[in-house]
Amino acid sequence: MKNLFRLWVFMIFYLCSFSGYGQGGTFLGGTFSAGITLHKSAGFYFENGVSAQYSSESILNNKLLLGLHLVNSRLGTAFQSNAVKQGRIYLSGHYRFLSKKSLNILTGVNTGWFHANYESDLFKDLTNNSMILAADLGLQYTVVEKLTTRTTLGYNLISGNGESGAGTLYPVFYQFTLLWNFSK
Repeated sequence: MKNLFRLWVFMIFYLCSFSGYGQGGTFLGGTFSAGITLHKSAGFYFENGVSAQYSSESILNNKLLLGLHLVNSRLGTAFQSNAVKQGRIYLSGHYRFLSKKSLNILTGVNTGWFHANYESDLFKDLTNNSMILAADLGLQYTVVEKLTTRTTLGYNLISGNGESGAGTLYPVFYQFTLLWNFSK
């Protein structure tokens, strides 16, 4: 998972070099934002990570947000504790209903991969990997031109109890994301 995080950070800095940051440019004719995400599964603990988002006037009149997210408990509750170390990497697609307003209602679909490291042979028979397929609904607010916040409530369509599916992939989650716009 550490290598995935390094790859993600490299990709963000690489993409920012194309965004024209500081030069008034855009990334592939659209808007590129990146920032932090706080993820909480209902009944479980916090995970934190990084997110990137892209939108363009040429894709549904700037109403579609495409995202890449890496969220990990090692950066949250499991930091220097005995909590389960787990992570997820996923892609998202969100539809903004009011793309020209500072406050947007959005709905989306997320898909990716989940992995939990139980760190003990005692749990070796438990499922620790799962595909992610989730739907969410939320609000996105542009605080200032470059800073955006997003709060969503979601439901994992694939969850588990340890015997069928990963036992720490809980169905209901909510997250808060803070994004900085690197374009224009």
